[in-house]
Amino acid sequence: MTEPEYGFTGPTGPAYGPGPAAGQPAPPKQDSYFVTAPPPQPAPSIPAQPQAYPPPQSYAPPQAYPPPQTYPAPQAHPALQGYPAPQSYAGGYAASPPVALPPPTSAPMDPRQLAHMFGCTRCGYPAGDQAFCPQCGWPTRFAPPGAEPGPRSVDLTWRNVLPIGDWMRSGIFWKGRIALFLACALTPFLLLQATENDTDVRYAAWGFTIYFAIIWLIAIRALIRPEKVAVSRLLIIIAMTAVIGVSVAITLERHINADATTLAHSIFTIGIPEELAKALPLLLILLLMRNQIAPRTYLYLGAVSGLTFGAVESMAYSALYSTNIERTGDTRFVTGIIWRLLTDSLFHAALAGIVGVFIGLATVARRNQVVFVLGGLGLAAVLHGAYDRTAGHWPSVFVAAIVAFLFAGYTKTTDDIGGRLSPPPDMRW
Repeated sequence: MTEPEYGFTGPTGPAYGPGPAAGQPAPPKQDSYFVTAPPPQPAPSIPAQPQAYPPPQSYAPPQAYPPPQTYPAPQAHPALQGYPAPQSYAGGYAASPPVALPPPTSAPMDPRQLAHMFGCTRCGYPAGDQAFCPQCGWPTRFAPPGAEPGPRSVDLTWRNVLPIGDWMRSGIFWKGRIALFLACALTPFLLLQATENDTDVRYAAWGFTIYFAIIWLIAIRALIRPEKVAVSRLLIIIAMTAVIGVSVAITLERHINADATTLAHSIFTIGIPEELAKALPLLLILLLMRNQIAPRTYLYLGAVSGLTFGAVESMAYSALYSTNIERTGDTRFVTGIIWRLLTDSLFHAALAGIVGVFIGLATVARRNQVVFVLGGLGLAAVLHGAYDRTAGHWPSVFVAAIVAFLFAGYTKTTDDIGGRLSPPPDMRW
């Protein structure tokens, strides 16, 4: 027997479902579109005046923290002493004496002590801190990881001992320092053969004067390390000094009757004319270039001018000495020729270089430029006059030493002052 079904009205129509169980009254019909709302609730009562909030409770002040404890001062570290001797063990090990360590010091370690401490682990050679032992080539503790010892012997043949073909193909004889060495080494032999049969010593003197001037130029250039200067510019300076500078010096000395009888005459009649003559090319460069070249380059160009002037003067003195030898037969003039060939060019180069330094400083000074130029000329003239006044006597050696030390010292001064300046334009002038 099936239960009776009652219809219910839903949103989409009548719905059917199982009726109530037997003996139960049928539920009333419900319409989903009409829902009985609950009865309204009374609104809460609002007090006529707002209630006063209770005053905030007063909090207790924070407790003061206890003061920090004072720690005891650190005790002084005991002096470095030897390590304590190891205790003797029950097995019979004897206690070794303590090892005395050297006191701590900040002084650098002696290289010999360093070499003794770090000897080669293979042959014991004191290699120091070198990466490979100089004796056996074995890597030391300072060698990079994985370094292998280099070979200490190679297979050689006669082709390796005299590799003329390799030398010629590489062209080492015609460039760089090797070519310079060969030119300096072979020139005296060429001059010796070229003047061997000459009865006039002037030709040999001229050759050796030029030779020694070039030797001094190479040494001075290596000392000063100037900027790049074109060979054509150097030839212009040499020509100006040899022609114009020498002519100016001779003319001035003839008109003022140059002599070295007194120090004042030597300074004003020899020192000033000759130093002014050597400075003429530098003054021209000063007008044209200003501070476009560094002070050390002015030092170098002054030395070039001085070498030229000294070489020309040596030739003139050589001719004078040669005439005196023919007339008197005094061989002491030969000694004078030889030493003038060596010293004249260098002495004039150093004095002219000092003048060049002051001219170079005048180009970078913010004031008193004329004072620098005149000061350099005056200093060189005084030293020149003092040397000529004492020439042939021991005080002249003292004056020459002052000139040499000044020239060498100014090489450092020009580097120091040049380091404070912005670099000049990179140009080959």
